[in-house]
Amino acid sequence: MTTTHCHHLFSPITVGRRTIRNRVALTATLTNFGHDNQVTDRWVTFLVERALGGTGLLISEIIAVDPEALAQQAIVTG
Repeated sequence: MTTTHCHHLFSPITVGRRTIRNRVALTATLTNFGHDNQVTDRWVTFLVERALGGTGLLISEIIAVDPEALAQQAIVTG
């Protein structure tokens, strides 16, 4: 396979008023890096490493907006 088949993968794309630097995305991934329902340095580092590695779009994992939605201590509240 040559790069001509996927040349759009690494080109910017505009969605609404946002321009994303490429079409590489990290989908919502359950890391369980939260602790006591708070964001941790480990979780921030996980996302920053992927952004610095070239991922154009990062979708974070589940964030509970209601305390009753908490299934475990590793889920972050927002």
